Amino acid sequence: MPIDDRGHASESSPPSASRAIARRWPRIRVGTLLLLAGVVTCVGLKLWLVATYEMVARASSLDQLRFAQMASALIDGRWLGDYDYLTLIRQPVFPLWIWLAHESGIPLRIANEILLAGGALAFAAALRRVGVGNGTVMACFATIVLQPMSFVWNGELRAETLYSPVLLVALAALIRLATAPRLRTCAAWAAVAGIPLALLWHMRPESVLVAILVVQFVGMEAWRWKRKDRTWSWVAARAACIATPIALAVSALGFALASRNAVQYGVAVVSDEAAPGYVALERALLRIRPARSTRYVAVPADARRRAYEASPTFRELEPWLEGDLGGKWKTFFRVATHAEDELGDAWLFWAIREAAASAGHYRTAADAERYYAAAAAEIDAACDAGRIAARPVLLTSVNPDPATFVAHLPASLLRVLVRFVRVAATPARDDPGASPDVRALFTKVANRRPALTTMSAVRVRGWASHPADPVVSVVARSAEGDEIARVPTTSPNGAAESRSFCLEVERDAGAVARLSFHQASGSETDVALAERQETIGALTYRVDYLCERSLAARMRRAVLRALAHVQPALVLIAGAAACVALAALYRRRRAVDGTQPIYAASALIAGVVLARVLLLALLDASSFDAAHSRYVYPVASLAVCGMLVVVSAALSDPER
Repeated sequence: MPIDDRGHASESSPPSASRAIARRWPRIRVGTLLLLAGVVTCVGLKLWLVATYEMVARASSLDQLRFAQMASALIDGRWLGDYDYLTLIRQPVFPLWIWLAHESGIPLRIANEILLAGGALAFAAALRRVGVGNGTVMACFATIVLQPMSFVWNGELRAETLYSPVLLVALAALIRLATAPRLRTCAAWAAVAGIPLALLWHMRPESVLVAILVVQFVGMEAWRWKRKDRTWSWVAARAACIATPIALAVSALGFALASRNAVQYGVAVVSDEAAPGYVALERALLRIRPARSTRYVAVPADARRRAYEASPTFRELEPWLEGDLGGKWKTFFRVATHAEDELGDAWLFWAIREAAASAGHYRTAADAERYYAAAAAEIDAACDAGRIAARPVLLTSVNPDPATFVAHLPASLLRVLVRFVRVAATPARDDPGASPDVRALFTKVANRRPALTTMSAVRVRGWASHPADPVVSVVARSAEGDEIARVPTTSPNGAAESRSFCLEVERDAGAVARLSFHQASGSETDVALAERQETIGALTYRVDYLCERSLAARMRRAVLRALAHVQPALVLIAGAAACVALAALYRRRRAVDGTQPIYAASALIAGVVLARVLLLALLDASSFDAAHSRYVYPVASLAVCGMLVVVSAALSDPER
């Protein structure tokens, strides 16, 4: 019984446990309120920073424009649209997200930010569940929401926009699953995790990363619980409880999407990239051993020639692949990689699609599948009979000859890692090559606010250089091409080929959408209105400063540039701190309980980041320029978060 100050029994004094809770509750409440206040502040700041930006309209028929067309067809109730050789080149998950945002009436630019904040919140809550401190949780949330890359890629109609927040939700569910000791609870959380993992699997071609993530998590869980002296039968049952719901979710979504395509187009595939006939032709062409192996060119001209000789079916495409159509794709390859005049790996199979369509084999999806399967069978038969020198093919996305890319792997790995610190936070504006119809399509599907697709009352400063034909004036134009303002260039350093400019547009002059560089010869080059440096032919230009003249616009620009400058330092400091924390944990490794969920969360995040980095390095070395910020973006914030979680684990370990 409790004793009062006089030593007498007191019925009114609270028990010691209640008193401890009463003392602890205010600290818990204040910490939680501060965390929530930080979350609201970060989200509010992000929405304010993107308040004057909209989704960017681009005329890229294979990427942004194709997603816009797929979403437009969904909005019109036509599934993915009328069938042609581009209809099924992309998975439908991202267009379904665009359709959902459109039906909600929310501008897609804002919906993307809300979804990213929601994914970050779920991820932060999962970290808090495994014992990460409020300060670290808040830092992780802010790192994700205010990631400089998100200001650029959340304004582009690309699948990475959706991939990043869905990956955060998947990781949150898996981390939460790691804290579930009972098999029934484990299965329930696995079912929850299966939904975002299924979306990731069918969202982009790199589904192998999802498989690696699941295998890593199951193996990690088996190790953790075996270390806790569980029987092998119990560990196997837990592994089954994790893998089965996830596999069912992935299969169910794939079946639903493939069935819908089968009803609409006659082929039961999620996208053409997974169509059996198309994949068989890819593999058959890659089997042909060329006379000379070259980086980025797995099927050079001599290998294609042998394919034409072995396959009358594939020979039908020769006039197009070796003619003007193939020349167009060779130009794309040369511009992208500065390599030889050839059909590069990633470009060849786009050229084959277009050539097959030109030859009349895309009247229906079933017709295209039969054509590809027949061509593949003839080439495979020639390889099997020894008429064509063949080589083994493990992956269709990687050059079968390792000698062409192994030496480039270290440089490619470095190029990918550099993308984590070399960032730009300034969103772009509409592509100057986008026609009014294209801009109207993007406005329709993304609920774009027309007033935000252009800029008025702006100041633009920069320079332009041409070795033989100097730029004499710069013109600001509207989206329709009308001239709004013109300014002559100056040569401050006396160099005739390099000219600077400073252009100011008054608010009542009109909305600026692009710039035109007028050269001494009378030629003109149109570019998008964006703060960047670019080379077009022999002309190189740089826009150093681009901002609307209002105070709020200048403040947004200053904050965005500050975030871009802070990001490299943040990555380096977090990396150094994580190295110190890992060294400290290693020194006291005998006292550290590695089965705790916080270490599982750290390992899970590290595995996700490492798998993507290594895959990008492999693709960059072997197949195409994969060291691009849009491919790194899904894990750019996770890398920093993983480092912070390691530091938190080292600081919170009771045996330190």
